[in-house]
Amino acid sequence: MVLKPDPAPGGTTPPDAMPADGTLVLGCDVGGTKVHSILATATGRVLAEFSEPTASHDAEALLAQIARHRDRLALGRQARIAAAGIGLPGAVHPQSGVLTDAPHLPDLGDRDLRQCMAARLGLPVRIGNDVSLAALGEAWLGEGRGARSLAFLALGTGVGLGLIEDGRILRGARGAAGEIGDLPIPGPGGAARLEDLVSSRALLADYRTRGGQTAGTLRDVFAAAGADPVLPGLLDALAGRLALALRAVIALTDPERIVIGGGLGGRPEVFSRLAAALGPGPVLLPTALGPRAGALGAARLALGCGS
Repeated sequence: MVLKPDPAPGGTTPPDAMPADGTLVLGCDVGGTKVHSILATATGRVLAEFSEPTASHDAEALLAQIARHRDRLALGRQARIAAAGIGLPGAVHPQSGVLTDAPHLPDLGDRDLRQCMAARLGLPVRIGNDVSLAALGEAWLGEGRGARSLAFLALGTGVGLGLIEDGRILRGARGAAGEIGDLPIPGPGGAARLEDLVSSRALLADYRTRGGQTAGTLRDVFAAAGADPVLPGLLDALAGRLALALRAVIALTDPERIVIGGGLGGRPEVFSRLAAALGPGPVLLPTALGPRAGALGAARLALGCGS
């Protein structure tokens, strides 16, 4: 899927024109279902954008896909891409560059992915967790602007958390800070992992258990929401569990703002219930950048910021 670039005054930027703000960077948000890449300037202006399903059958195919995105976005432009930032759905070790806890990607091996990707792209490469980079994007150009600390909760196929303090990503010793999916939360059969209770698959199973009759995916259930008596109770339970998790985040990190995003988190009916369940505390805001947050955060990381 090709997306249109941000409009410039009087039209889009010609491919052979060097942006006034100088450096060009590649920002790439690799997810379990799609890879979303942007070509951006140093001020975060998106010049070109491309998204397609993730080539998840093997590591070489995924590396080749990222390289194709670089080539496609740079095609016809005289300005050279200076660096790349890449977000990955897992824990990226700050020292070794090894990716772990990434069940939705092919096995990328016990190797420094910064070096592998730099060799493939011919560019300096910085990598990080995808949700952490979405948090960095919001801190740069979204609802985190002007805040010293920010937590970004992404809810969709799974659940993740990114933490920003004074413009820097909180990574932890092994790059696993913010792996909120592992947080134990009370569930129907006792304590369970948060992700096992609030992922889209878990929610659809819970919907069926509660007697929901709408066929298809969770998206189909939302589309029929006006006539579905089961969905409101399901969303109330979801909001209660997320609020418990966020209260733990607040107690440990005391963020100034909390931003909610992701395919599920970005839905107004989810956000409004979560705001009510959470109650007084840090400012709670829906994402301003939407699906671009991760790629913009990756571009910010490519510029040497956030690490």
